[in-house]
Amino acid sequence: MKVNLPEEVVHVLHTLNNGGYEGYVVGGAVRDSLLGITAHDFDIATNALPHQVKKLFPNTVDTGIKHGTVTVIVGHRHVEVTTYRAEGEYRDYRRPNQVKFISSLKEDLSRRDFTVNAIAYSPATGYIDFFNGMKHLSERNIKTVGDANARFREDSLRMMRAVRFACQLNFQLDDTVLSAIRDNAHLILNISKERIRDELDKILLLGAQKGILLLRDTGLLKLILPEVHALQSPQNFTCPGYDIFMHTVNTTQYTDNQLALKLAALFHDIGKPHCSTVDGSGMRHFDDHAQVSARMAGGILKRLKYDNGTAKRVIAVIKFHDIECTDDSKRIKKLLRLMGREIFVDVIKLKRAGILSQDTKYRRRRLEKLEHMIEAYENIIKKDECFSLRQLAVDGNDLLTLGFKQGRRIGQVLNKLLDAVIEDNGLNKRDILMRMAREYLD
Repeated sequence: MKVNLPEEVVHVLHTLNNGGYEGYVVGGAVRDSLLGITAHDFDIATNALPHQVKKLFPNTVDTGIKHGTVTVIVGHRHVEVTTYRAEGEYRDYRRPNQVKFISSLKEDLSRRDFTVNAIAYSPATGYIDFFNGMKHLSERNIKTVGDANARFREDSLRMMRAVRFACQLNFQLDDTVLSAIRDNAHLILNISKERIRDELDKILLLGAQKGILLLRDTGLLKLILPEVHALQSPQNFTCPGYDIFMHTVNTTQYTDNQLALKLAALFHDIGKPHCSTVDGSGMRHFDDHAQVSARMAGGILKRLKYDNGTAKRVIAVIKFHDIECTDDSKRIKKLLRLMGREIFVDVIKLKRAGILSQDTKYRRRRLEKLEHMIEAYENIIKKDECFSLRQLAVDGNDLLTLGFKQGRRIGQVLNKLLDAVIEDNGLNKRDILMRMAREYLD
């Protein structure tokens, strides 16, 4: 089997060879091609030193020249070309303290994380596989190059990368990898919050259910998200053994593949252990858990340094996720006014995912109620019924013409007019609203 290489990549390889150097495509492009997945990014490893690479190509960028990487620009394609290298000691559990350029492809590949990422290819030689990566691909197995404990102690983020690749490729973690992650999980605390966040995002988007369970089973979850790990307690909903944790895992899997929704699903019930009460009949209740979960989610999002836009959206969706389903158009318009249309739609999506992860005994009835709510919402949008100040037939400038003075009073009156319009959309006409506004003049 050949790797289908773009002509620009072939040109780089041929130029290196014609200059007397080796050149191989390495990493994800080789792995994905062997799996029948179209590759888009191509990285090349070579025994040419960076200054020698720059001499061979007229258009280059020094993207990481200290670590041996030069980006070669051919037409519209950017190809990263990196000199074979050996790495020194990892003192911060993330990066080597020094890099030494070498001439051996095998030694270069030996420093890589997983065997499936340590296969090289060139049209001249075909595949070069020193570490049985092709065998592990066929077995659908994530295995480290060399000793797993050593690999994870060098770069502790590799533990989360192992989980991510298992999700991305739908592979299993080799027993040696599972054992080594469990033994070294505590080292993840040496990794920056931003890098943990970035890997978590990829895991949620590539395979949330599998990823969360692997994070739990490896011991990583209780270290990076102890609030989610704490959900593993019985939840007395409808059947014995059904717990909040598995409900959360399944909800995160079922929700739309948008990061904010995945995060909202993951955190939407983390407040339940803090709100749990049992009534006289033995039924468990979680009053105000949405508010508590939203506050706790805010703390997690800040800790992992999410941007403000993502954090605000996630917190809002969690805050409103427990609203009761209704097909009453007035109530829906009040909810739209309160949340805004974008958050309302996200809440609906999260509610659907939550229902799909509940006991089948109640699923159909709850889905029907949700569908009725969606139909009522869509009817409001289709008829362009008013639920926001922006949709009112009058604005602040209109009230100024009536003699209102600039200030808070204008906002108060507009909101009173909106109250009336939500009750009766037929009132949303300029002449009617201007007449109503005059009644509020001091």
